Amino acid sequence: MATYKTPVIEQLFDARWDATTRQLRNPFVTLEEVVEKISAYNAGHPLRQISTKNPANFFKDLVRSIEYANKVWPVSVLHRGYTGAQQTSAGRCFVFLPLPPGATTAFIPILPSPNLPIFPVSTLQIPTLARALSRRDETWLMQVATRLQLIELHLSANSPHELIYVELLQIGVKQNLAEIDALYMGHTKGGADVIITVEAKTKDDIYQGQIVSQVLAVRSMKSLRPARIDSVIPLAIKSIPRTGIFVVEFEAVHTAEPDPKELKVVAEA
Repeated sequence: MATYKTPVIEQLFDARWDATTRQLRNPFVTLEEVVEKISAYNAGHPLRQISTKNPANFFKDLVRSIEYANKVWPVSVLHRGYTGAQQTSAGRCFVFLPLPPGATTAFIPILPSPNLPIFPVSTLQIPTLARALSRRDETWLMQVATRLQLIELHLSANSPHELIYVELLQIGVKQNLAEIDALYMGHTKGGADVIITVEAKTKDDIYQGQIVSQVLAVRSMKSLRPARIDSVIPLAIKSIPRTGIFVVEFEAVHTAEPDPKELKVVAEA
């Protein structure tokens, strides 16, 4: 699949690659570097000029479709054992990361398993006017999930965590490291307080790098530091046309643990 992003990513990687040690000198790619490489590409392709006005979307748009991202990701970068993840702080655009053990593609899709649990829910409490005003976007999906208490249903019936209390804190949380569609607070049977992050998707795929970024964003939130948060539980939801809403839960990240680079799926419905 021909796209300017393939040579740009490859050039950014090659500039960091040490062939002797087979390691990267600096895995982080800045917005400025992306603009420079796009400008260089434009200079060599006068009939196809790519805009440099919004470099923050360079990687974000890449991973909207995991199938597309795998087609675009440079083969040479993949063969040297690296994938990428979005970074939105300190002027960064994305970061090159070592592939997980056994990975054969740069990006792994988060898809429903064949035999995942199915929980029927009633949608009668959604008013007729609200239905008429509905939109196929993440905000509306989060509103539906909130009204139908889908997060609470999953955590009570399908999560490995023994939560005895869950409360919605905020919808649409914007942080330097990530945007979080919803934040919940929970209390476990063992007496620990947890923060639950929710990423909502409609057309786009669930991208694990975005989930990791949300965990890191919660860890950096000054407003949560006075609270004794034991761990962060990341969730994602995605609307599946003519089927329902897919809910996937990733492993919890405890406060004392180092920043994660990847997260395993522990429950889905």
